[in-house]
Amino acid sequence: MSKFPKIVFSDFDGTLTKQGKFSPVFFDVLKLIKENSSKLVIVTGRPLSWAHFLLTHFDLDCVITEGGGAISEKNEIDFTDHFLIAHQQLDHLEVITKKLLKEFDGLKLSSDSACRVTDRAIDLKTLEDFGRDKEIEEFLTVNKINFSRSNVHLNFWAGQPSKRKSIEHYLKKYSLDKNEAIFIGDSLNDESAFELFDRSVG
Repeated sequence: MSKFPKIVFSDFDGTLTKQGKFSPVFFDVLKLIKENSSKLVIVTGRPLSWAHFLLTHFDLDCVITEGGGAISEKNEIDFTDHFLIAHQQLDHLEVITKKLLKEFDGLKLSSDSACRVTDRAIDLKTLEDFGRDKEIEEFLTVNKINFSRSNVHLNFWAGQPSKRKSIEHYLKKYSLDKNEAIFIGDSLNDESAFELFDRSVG
């Protein structure tokens, strides 16, 4: 690998943000990457709508969202969204989400779940206040729904998307070697990506 990686894959919350807000680190990273003719691909658990926001407002070509379920790229006119989960799995997620909210009366999804396509989320504060997180996780497991905790959410989904698989998809599409890249992250949902790279920052 060259002195500076050709591409930097990075988690967003807690890595490029601080307490859920943009931090100076984010802008420092953007500047450093531009100075070294590299590229930044954000790989986040945030919803698809955040990909469109980031692609609109910053010098980025691609953003991976929903824990690896969606890949969004900038084109000449708009955005191209590609989903790494089959339609039947999306349908299963919708059915089980409705069942979950009926089973756990009073439980609320995160406000950004309305903007999600391939997963759903519950704020960790909401989960803590509700006080039945173990039961909720057991319910998801029984109904063949996967889940993981980020710094802000309990995300859950059908199928087997992951940050690692989405990064592998990107590398293959552009014929890039993983040794030309690096991953930066700080959360449990970053584990699959850490496993992919020989060089990573945690």
